[in-house]
Amino acid sequence: MYNYDHIIAAQAQRIRNAYSGQILDESNPAVGCFLSERSDGHPNADHGSNASLLASACYAFLCDGSALEGDDDLFERIQRSITFERNWQRPTGLIDLVGVNWESPPDTGFAVQLFAPVVAFARRLSGGNERSAEIAETLGEFVRSAATGMIDRGFHTPNHRWVVCSALSQVMTLYPNVKAREYVDSILAETIDINDDGEFTERSTGIYNAVCDRGLRFMADNLDKPELLDDVRKNLEIMTHLFHEDGTVVTSISNRQDRGNRLVPIGIADSFFDMANRDNDGRWASIADQLVAKGLDAPHSPWLIQPFTQNPGYRTADLKRSAVPDSYTKLYPVSGLWRVKRGKLSATAATGNRGAFAIRYGDVNLT
Repeated sequence: MYNYDHIIAAQAQRIRNAYSGQILDESNPAVGCFLSERSDGHPNADHGSNASLLASACYAFLCDGSALEGDDDLFERIQRSITFERNWQRPTGLIDLVGVNWESPPDTGFAVQLFAPVVAFARRLSGGNERSAEIAETLGEFVRSAATGMIDRGFHTPNHRWVVCSALSQVMTLYPNVKAREYVDSILAETIDINDDGEFTERSTGIYNAVCDRGLRFMADNLDKPELLDDVRKNLEIMTHLFHEDGTVVTSISNRQDRGNRLVPIGIADSFFDMANRDNDGRWASIADQLVAKGLDAPHSPWLIQPFTQNPGYRTADLKRSAVPDSYTKLYPVSGLWRVKRGKLSATAATGNRGAFAIRYGDVNLT
C-alpha cells in the first residue's frame, strides 16, 4: 500500500544499504559519492546515481518516524554527498549524465527536481534545528547554481522540456531572484505535447509518462497554473486502462526504450497517489497501492515520499479505495488505439505502430 510509514522505512533501509558504497577516502576526488545500486563502479552526480541516494538520505534524516531521523552518522554522510554533488558541477552549474549527455540541462533538471522538495522541506523544519537549516543551505546552493546554469541552455527530448521547466519553477519558488520565468514561459508557449486521448508524444507508458506527469504537477503548483493538472488527469485516465492483470503496463505502443518490455511503472505511482488525493479518486489510489506492492523495490524511490512532505495531510487522509477497471472496451480514436480487458485477458490494437496487435493472458504474451 502507498503508505508513509512503509515508504520512509524503505528509504532508511535503502540508505543503510548504501553506506558500504559511499566513497569516504579523502584522497579520492569523488569523496562523498554514494555509488548507486546499479553502479558500474564509477561516481556520478546524476538522478540515477548519487542524487537519488542523497535524496533518500535526506528524507531518512529529516522525516519523523524514520529509523534514521536525526542520526549523527547519516548527517555527516549527507554533507559529504552534498559536497560531492557540488564538486561535480561544471563551471556553468550543470552536471553530466556520463556517457550520454555531458553538461546537460535536463539531466541537471532531474537532480534539481529531486532536491528542490528536500530543500523546501528542510527549510520548514529549520526553525531551531541547525542541521535542517544546514541541509537547506548547502543543498540549496547546488539547486540555485544548477538552475542558473539551465536557463536558455535547451534540452534533448520532448519530456525534457517539462523536466527543465518544472525544475526551474521549483527553484524560482525557493529563490525568487532566479530569473527563469521568461525562459519557462517560452517553452510552455509551445503547448503541452499531449493529445485529446491523453497520450504524450513519446507514448512511453513505462518511463516518460511518469516524468511528464510529475513535471506538470510541479509546474502547476509552482507557477500557479492549475490548468496543467488537466493534462495529468488525461494521461492518468488513459494509463488506468493500459494495465495488465499483473500490474505491468502496455509498452508495445511506446516510442522509447521501454517499448516491448514487461515492467511495472513504479515511477508514476507518486502522480497517481497525489492526484487521487487532490481529486478524491479511489481508483487512482488503488493503482498507486498496486504499483508500490508489485514494483520491485518500489518504496525505495525517493519520489514516493515527496507528496507527503509537500502535503502532510496525506499521511492521515482516509481516502476510500475503489475498484480498478477490470472489464472494458476502450477506443482512443486520436491515438489509433483500441483496448479490451477481461480479467486476465488484455488486448491492444494500434494503428501507425510496428506492433499492430498484442494480447496477454496471464503470463502468456502474443504480439
